[in-house]
Amino acid sequence: MEKVRELCYLAQCLGAVEIKFKRIKGLDVSNSEASSEERSGEAGRKFLNVGGSLGVSGSETNTYSSKDGVELVQRYSPIKKPFCPEEMVWYDSDPTWQTLVKQRLNGNILSYVEHVSSLETTTVSSNQLMSLKGSFEYLFAKASGLYDAKTDKTFSNTEEIEWEIDMQFKPLQDFEDDNANASNGQAVAKIVQTQNSELSEDELAYKEEVEFCLEDAPEIDAHSRKFLERKRQKLGISEARAKEIEDMVTASQVSFTDEEKEYMEALDDVIEAGAIPNNVRRLLERERKSLGISEERAKELEEIKCKA
Repeated sequence: MEKVRELCYLAQCLGAVEIKFKRIKGLDVSNSEASSEERSGEAGRKFLNVGGSLGVSGSETNTYSSKDGVELVQRYSPIKKPFCPEEMVWYDSDPTWQTLVKQRLNGNILSYVEHVSSLETTTVSSNQLMSLKGSFEYLFAKASGLYDAKTDKTFSNTEEIEWEIDMQFKPLQDFEDDNANASNGQAVAKIVQTQNSELSEDELAYKEEVEFCLEDAPEIDAHSRKFLERKRQKLGISEARAKEIEDMVTASQVSFTDEEKEYMEALDDVIEAGAIPNNVRRLLERERKSLGISEERAKELEEIKCKA
């Protein structure tokens, strides 16, 4: 089982999304004994003669069987790019593991299934034959006889073991997409932070109004344009500068997926004074998992919202 758990760890590092392991072990023990006896003889005293034979046979069989199994299922949501871990105990001595690593890292293998079955039977038998012939005389009595005894013992032990391993992996190109999204998210966060630091208070206020207008629409419609125009004039921002701020907001929003936008909406509901209260962190974690957003990406989105 220690080797199995290390194999599961290796598969996890190689980007497995699901691992199923099953072991079934069966044991059958049989012990049988057969015996037979044959007795014959005659006896005489004066004018009396007695003769005869007796045969006795019997058999006994004892059986025992047992079966036990172990089943292990693990599921993952891999984020880190696949790699071969160091300090493995069995890796260097197992060519199958080494081949699996090569197929995964160089060939992008997506599924690995292995079924191993072994059956071993041990039988031990013994037999014993004892024969006795003799005669005995005493005074006027005479006795003679024959005694044969045969015993057969058989011990049988059958052990059967079945192993089944099923691994499913995440495609390597998906890791590249995740890394690209993470890098893109970091770049967007840095740009937004830099842009916000370059805006005046009035420009930041206008930027918030633009973001509000674009929350549920891909572009600024006629009604939103009239609303923003009044805000622009009130804040004293030129048309050229207003266009730059609008382009800034549009560029940052295009980089977010639908799931990320939904998570950011949840952040808007809980952020207080540029920070996330501890009492809502558990709810945000539940929302993050349901949307399939990684922890690293969630932190980037939180930084964007907290600094906005």
